[in-house]
Amino acid sequence: MTISHVKRYAEDISVKNDIYNFNELFPNVVGLSAISWEWPGYSRRKYGELLLKEMYITINNNISDGIHSMVQLVPEQPNTKIVNYKKVWGFIKNSGVQIDLFLKNESFADSGISGLVLTGYGYIPTALEGEFQKLINLEDKLFFSTIPPKLDVDVVPQEKRLIKWLHSIFNNNGIVLFILGRFDENDAEVVAVGRKSVIDKIV
Repeated sequence: MTISHVKRYAEDISVKNDIYNFNELFPNVVGLSAISWEWPGYSRRKYGELLLKEMYITINNNISDGIHSMVQLVPEQPNTKIVNYKKVWGFIKNSGVQIDLFLKNESFADSGISGLVLTGYGYIPTALEGEFQKLINLEDKLFFSTIPPKLDVDVVPQEKRLIKWLHSIFNNNGIVLFILGRFDENDAEVVAVGRKSVIDKIV
């Protein structure tokens, strides 16, 4: 399926641009650029998975067995036995996502301001159909990447685990992708962020 899209480029995401206010996600980060593809008439709720896969495979030169995925539940969860047992992927599985089909998944629970911050990493087969869309429709704080993050699975609970994952990807010349657009909008946009030298190769 070929989709006509609108392409945008931000040479420096720390300054005002036509894509997004990136300071909300990556404050005080320098040296990052972004490119986005907007599909008018294709909503995030219905076509998010299709748009993500098309751009992900394009960035990876049509080679991709799976997509690295990172998620953080919002808001914080109560510090209870059931939350510590299920963690992020347990709750997402209860919402209908078939995480048993993932190639890999890891869950983490860290102390937040008033409860637990639940984050998770998954490596999801590109050929898997429907599960990406379920995940996209469930969570707003959801990112994808061309390389895996540095998980630090043996490190004691740490603050801002998701942000550290994203930085580890940038530092190793990887690309982070996420989807813009509210669920009730008719358009959706896929954004790719990385070091300027990396993004410039796909502009």
